[in-house]
Amino acid sequence: MTANRRTKRTCSDACRQSLHRQNLQAELETLRKNQKKQKPKADNAAGNLWFTPNLHLFLARMVLGGIDLDPASCEAANKNVKAARYFTEQDDGLVQDWTARTLWMNPPFTPHSLLAAFARKFLAEWQAGKIGAAIIVVDAAVDAGYCHMLAEQAAAICTVRGRIAWINGETGIAMGKDGTNGPKRGQVFYYFGPNVDRFAEAFEIVGNVSRPVRQLAEAA
Repeated sequence: MTANRRTKRTCSDACRQSLHRQNLQAELETLRKNQKKQKPKADNAAGNLWFTPNLHLFLARMVLGGIDLDPASCEAANKNVKAARYFTEQDDGLVQDWTARTLWMNPPFTPHSLLAAFARKFLAEWQAGKIGAAIIVVDAAVDAGYCHMLAEQAAAICTVRGRIAWINGETGIAMGKDGTNGPKRGQVFYYFGPNVDRFAEAFEIVGNVSRPVRQLAEAA
């Protein structure tokens, strides 16, 4: 009499990637639903600031494994960013040391000279080996020098589909839904670090991810 044997089933890499993608989509859908239910309170200390939506911060933390430093933030913004350290306008992040395992930055977009100063500061710290990995989001102004400075050094770039509805720091309401016009430009995320595949897998949900030709040539 032959005993019944259970067939051992294995999951291929493609199968595991599919399951991971399904789990990620489920988490993102839950996040979207929770954001719709939330009614953020006004934070008078926030000033006229625009914060990054939780969806994009969730993706950034997933890629980076947590955020050690946000060099352009405030107490109200960090409630969602959840950085271990952050610099406020009063701290003047441009004169601080940015040594960190991971960094997230949504710098001030105006004036452009200030945004460019934050981009130059980041690149100086990055090239000095002080930062392990980073994600930076800015307006996709292809005529602006800061975009090209970041693109020349980035490991990967995500061009966002549509435009990010920034959160008003005073009201907690998304741009375009508070009686104001929506963003005038699209946005782009720059990734610096070794986990390009992880960045691509996460951020392809919100945009088109590409690698600079320089990076492809170095990998060949």
